[in-house]
Amino acid sequence: MTEKTPAAELAKINQTKKLISRTIIGVVASNVVLGFGYLIMLNGLATQGFDLETLKAERIALQKQVENADIALAIPLSIFALESDESIQEMPLVEYKDFLSIRGVDVAMAAE
Repeated sequence: MTEKTPAAELAKINQTKKLISRTIIGVVASNVVLGFGYLIMLNGLATQGFDLETLKAERIALQKQVENADIALAIPLSIFALESDESIQEMPLVEYKDFLSIRGVDVAMAAE
């Protein structure tokens, strides 16, 4: 058997210490890189969430505008508004009413 000298054992210990320190430095460096990557991804997700909320608020505002436009359009087209319109009131009344069947549904009225 070969006996190890104290100098060889000391060199082996120093080599092991260097390997451990390099490993620790590598683990710390990889954790830092992964941490920055994680922060960048979280920032992107937060930005997307903010953009989605902004788009949602814009969509709700547009829906309200459409509803207001529908209401504004419904008022002049209502039956009451049509009946009170002078041009409609001046029309002659139809004395003979005949409904035409188009594709099985009564849809029109003709006066003879």
